[in-house]
Amino acid sequence: MQGISIILCHYPMREWNGVWRSAWRQFGHVHSRLDAAPLGLSIDVGVDSNNFHPLAFEDIKAKFRDRQNPFVGNKRHVGQ
Repeated sequence: MQGISIILCHYPMREWNGVWRSAWRQFGHVHSRLDAAPLGLSIDVGVDSNNFHPLAFEDIKAKFRDRQNPFVGNKRHVGQ
């Protein structure tokens, strides 16, 4: 998807200087502990949070589709 930065890190990076640019942040490490409180454009992509299956890019894109970037007012991030 053009125009979207995708950041992968073992540890959650829920807030960092890239949030203003609507980067999708994907992480593991927390073993589902942050699933109940999704925050903006960050997501736990660890297999233990996803029925022990890796997520395809289309699955990740669908999860982000309706999420708001809390760091950039009320603008939607997809397609910007």
